[in-house]
Amino acid sequence: NVDVTDTWGGEAASGDLGGITVSLRTSADERWYFAHLDRVASGIEEGLEVTAGQPLGYVGDSGNARGTPPHLHLSRFVGDIAANPYHALAVACADG
Repeated sequence: NVDVTDTWGGEAASGDLGGITVSLRTSADERWYFAHLDRVASGIEEGLEVTAGQPLGYVGDSGNARGTPPHLHLSRFVGDIAANPYHALAVACADG
């Protein structure tokens, strides 16, 4: 799922808190959510299969983070349950 629309108007509204976002789903039924992007990387679109190291977007302050220092909101879900992303990222970084 790619959302390149930042509709944040200062009030919480469904779906716009993260501003510009990218979500990806793995073959292990994990969903990774990247929010507050400045923009989505060129060529990233819904349904695209991505590879390790491929840029998805660029850190920003969109959505309800507007006016804060640029940062990334990263979430990991296994099925529909939020899961700590630390261990998955640590393993991926150790392999690199």
